[in-house]
Amino acid sequence: MARMLPPRVPPDLPSRAEVRLFEAIRSGLGEEWTALHSLGLAGHDRKPWAEADFVLIGPAGVFCLEVKGGRVRREEGLWIFTDRDGREHSRHEGPFAQAAGAAAALREHLVSQLEWMDEVPIGYGVAFPDVRWDIKGPDMPREIVYDERDRERPFREYVGRLADHWRQWKAARSGRAARPLSPADCAAAVRALRGDFDLRPSLRAQIGQAQDELLRLTEEQYRVLDGLAENRRLILYGGAGTGKTWLAVEEARRRAEDGQRVFFICYNKRLGQYLRQVLAAVSGQVSVWHLHGFTHAAIHRAGLTDQLSSPDHPDHWLVHHPQLCLDALLKLDEVETADVLIVDEAQDLLRPSYLEVFDAVLKGGLDRGEWRFFLDPNQNIFGGLENSALARLKAAHPAEFRLTINCRNTAQIVEAATRLSGINCGPARVSGPEVEFVKWRDAAEARREVSRRLSRLLSNGVRPEQVVILSPHRREHSCLAEGLVGVTCELVEPEGPPGAGRGVHYYTVQGFKGLEADIVLLIDLEEPEDDNDRLLNYVGASRAKALLVAFVREEAMA
Repeated sequence: MARMLPPRVPPDLPSRAEVRLFEAIRSGLGEEWTALHSLGLAGHDRKPWAEADFVLIGPAGVFCLEVKGGRVRREEGLWIFTDRDGREHSRHEGPFAQAAGAAAALREHLVSQLEWMDEVPIGYGVAFPDVRWDIKGPDMPREIVYDERDRERPFREYVGRLADHWRQWKAARSGRAARPLSPADCAAAVRALRGDFDLRPSLRAQIGQAQDELLRLTEEQYRVLDGLAENRRLILYGGAGTGKTWLAVEEARRRAEDGQRVFFICYNKRLGQYLRQVLAAVSGQVSVWHLHGFTHAAIHRAGLTDQLSSPDHPDHWLVHHPQLCLDALLKLDEVETADVLIVDEAQDLLRPSYLEVFDAVLKGGLDRGEWRFFLDPNQNIFGGLENSALARLKAAHPAEFRLTINCRNTAQIVEAATRLSGINCGPARVSGPEVEFVKWRDAAEARREVSRRLSRLLSNGVRPEQVVILSPHRREHSCLAEGLVGVTCELVEPEGPPGAGRGVHYYTVQGFKGLEADIVLLIDLEEPEDDNDRLLNYVGASRAKALLVAFVREEAMA
């Protein structure tokens, strides 16, 4: 596999052809090759600044590549390129002239830095990966062209053809055999072109890159979107980070745009607040609630609040609240008001008493109405998943889908979550910064270590609102009961979901379930004593999208 500098494609790169060629070069050449992407050339003879899409440096020589995707044509000497969106761009200078000019500037710079480079083949090629190139011309030798036919072959075959062309050209001009490059020569050429820069992305860049890559949908999610459109009732299973909430939101938005009334419900209050913000544009068609917020509001509007039992009563939330909500809906004549029911984090809501509320709200009820339940049995930290309730849903003959690919967390976070909980979060598509495990012996040391790591993140350009601190305990019972040490920003315990605002936010793992953050500091971790501890570790670690730092008692890491 070739060494790529930089090692990743910029997330905002507009040329999909360059993205494809980046992958073809990386996988198609051996480790003896280095590829520089988007190399600036200030020594061009006709331009104050030029750029080579790729520069390949290996045993056979140094070669510039110009990449042109989409449709290509030339009319009356004018080159016209049509991109994937149908936009046309015209140039008097064609890609062969561009590549030749870049190679000339590159050669001049290399020879000025390393005299022996005058004996090395330095040439250029042009890549048209989307078209079949059968054009002949004195300025367009076929040997240096990469086209759609080459996409079916290993990239090294094209480079071999390109190298042979320029080796023969060099021998014909100089009358002597061209000099091959040793590994030391290749390293010197790379240094001459990229200087002594440290080309590894910064922590902030790695986080941003991971975020951008995680935004892309998997084919699995597209398949589920099709399934949502084709089935009246559906149960979707998926681990943390597999995109359940995103799919639920997208389904709600699509149904609202079709004019249907959507009842969207979850268990967690903060998740409900977040979903309400996300779906604000279709709030006229989508009613978003967390369970007890909905039941309380209905009871209050119906004037039945005085009939509620005390919150301390063992059956208050599970029996009395949903039963009185049903009475309220009947009194308010608000039965069967929703065309579609969407339940997110459904493992917290699969109790018979809660299903009765949903059955009353949904037109046609659970047996004949349209509904979608999204759940992860591994996140059943509130004990809300009862087999009898799940059996009732299955009696309505729903379609069932299972998401397996993690599209929230990086591969490093998935591995860490598995290590902390014993639960597999599913294969991840994106790589990111390494997870750091920090040992502590007592609360005072844990407090210092958390403060130190947070200060380091902020000094590396991370914004406070990107960071969330999670603990299995309320703050007064955590290692941060007395606050942070020497950190320039405030530690805040907000009522709502994370977002822009002052300070770093602190939540319990339980209160943050269903939500996510760019960076999570997971604190107060001990050796798990039971399944509930492991579930909390799973939920907490899987909230991090790009970077996770886990603070674990020393004995638990032995």
